[in-house]
Amino acid sequence: MNLSGEAVRLVQNFYKISANDTAVVYDELDLDISTLRTGEGGTSAGHNGIKSLARHTENAFWRIRIGIGPKEPKEMDTADFVLQKLSKTQQELLPSIKKEVTSLLNDWLAGSSKPDTRKV
Repeated sequence: MNLSGEAVRLVQNFYKISANDTAVVYDELDLDISTLRTGEGGTSAGHNGIKSLARHTENAFWRIRIGIGPKEPKEMDTADFVLQKLSKTQQELLPSIKKEVTSLLNDWLAGSSKPDTRKV
């Protein structure tokens, strides 16, 4: 994931896909669990995969950020937090999150998306 920008750029070049026609769905530690935020462009907020995408592609791709925060305990290493097993409560949220992300992607594909924040 941390080097995903290289792969995305190769796919964009091969299929002649612009950054504006690229959507990225990723986890966002700075958003509370199950909060979804969409938009175009922006910063990486420390997310190494997004840093790579921004470095290797135009930074104009559509983003769907899925909240996974807050990190508890705060002292926990971020990599350990992100890679740990989901709690039962978090697992129960997954079908609703999947449904909302699918809806957002369908709106984006239909050309009717706009920046949005949702709580699942």
